[in-house]
Amino acid sequence: MGLKCHKVLFTLVVFFLGMFINNISLASGVKKLDEKWSPISPSDPAMVDIAKFAVNAHNEGHPESRVVFDSLVSGETSGYPNPIYHMIIAAKSDIVRKYLAVLAERPYMNSLWLLDWQGPL
Repeated sequence: MGLKCHKVLFTLVVFFLGMFINNISLASGVKKLDEKWSPISPSDPAMVDIAKFAVNAHNEGHPESRVVFDSLVSGETSGYPNPIYHMIIAAKSDIVRKYLAVLAERPYMNSLWLLDWQGPL
């Protein structure tokens, strides 16, 4: 391969490596000072569906601590076009308690991941 081909290949590798690192930092759920966080509406059906997904994903990974979705209490989102959600969810095992769920969405891949589940709070 010629020198020009190596430069193009190097540029592509650096570009995709940067994209990969950026996606990892977004998926970590760590807030950055320059990120814009917006509140979500607990009555928004799309947000309620995401909260229910979080409960189901938690239950699949932790069958010993299953909970039943009660309601979406509050939350915030950031990271368009790849949103991160922080949600306070009310769920019931023996009594209704609040939990924090952190999720990442990749709409272009039609995928959603539960990154973290904490609680009861």
